[in-house]
Amino acid sequence: MPCMNEFQFGRHLSGCYMAYRRDNDWFYNRSVLTLTEIITNSYRVYERGRAPALGMILLGDTKLRANPDIVANFGYVADSDRPGAFDEDASLALNEIDRHPNKYGQKRELEDRNVPYINALTRNTKFKKNPLDVRHAELRDGANLDRVKNIKGSILTANTWHPAMNDSLILGGGHGLQEMIYTAATPDELSVLNTLGSAFKASRRNQRAPGAPMLFQAVPPPLDAKDLWRSFFLQSPTTLWRENKPRVLARELLGLMMLEYKCEFSDYQLAFRSTGSINFKRHEDYLAMLRELAFQNNNRRLVMTALSRYLFNDDSLVFTPSIVGVNDA
Repeated sequence: MPCMNEFQFGRHLSGCYMAYRRDNDWFYNRSVLTLTEIITNSYRVYERGRAPALGMILLGDTKLRANPDIVANFGYVADSDRPGAFDEDASLALNEIDRHPNKYGQKRELEDRNVPYINALTRNTKFKKNPLDVRHAELRDGANLDRVKNIKGSILTANTWHPAMNDSLILGGGHGLQEMIYTAATPDELSVLNTLGSAFKASRRNQRAPGAPMLFQAVPPPLDAKDLWRSFFLQSPTTLWRENKPRVLARELLGLMMLEYKCEFSDYQLAFRSTGSINFKRHEDYLAMLRELAFQNNNRRLVMTALSRYLFNDDSLVFTPSIVGVNDA
């Protein structure tokens, strides 16, 4: 897969900088970042996203980077080599890991048994211990991440976040053919997903044991893993759209759609994998696709139609009754 070197990257991103300002004025009109800073930290994220140590990138709410259990297992994609170049959530998670290196030094199930989804995510990866321990000798004395904060981890963190940087992570991962995984992280998302997952597993047990009593009747069981995730987005609509605006996750999934990634559904994760024949897209292609969907105008009908057809090959996510006051113009 072809990729951009630093010169090519800078040329392409500087060429569409004004388009980024035009379509993301909510950010760039108040940003103090210079164009050079935007290009530099975006390229660093692009390169690290192109070859993460674990071969995967995690997508989800900002609470993802605040969870020390997940961070200790998957690490950060940082935008800077400067010490302490992390946002507040990431710094708190790292401080927790630094204080308790033995606690987070090996893969383990969370103490909170109400979050089996996260347990399943870490348990079903191909690593038996902390993945960073396996790949980086610096971590063999525990999960103290202080000396390796800028390794090529799987979770984006940045003190200088901006839309171009986020797009660079998706493009980098795509150009490197990396797996991308949506990871529920907020209490509401986890509650919905765990309830649906329990109903789904119970229905499968009943199918294997005819005549067994139906469990979890309060929640209609999903028909299959794809239906489970469709139900999740319907019951947790703010995962993709909140306060009359598309979430960053919606932007990321549209990027994966543009890169021709394939959705793979299971009862514990929603994964996106390369087909191996991705078109070589750049920032200008990303912006053009978003503009065609009126993403910058918060057009929910166009954005959610594209996402629904990409994920589920239907229009089930286009109109969600629990969302009111949205812009469908």
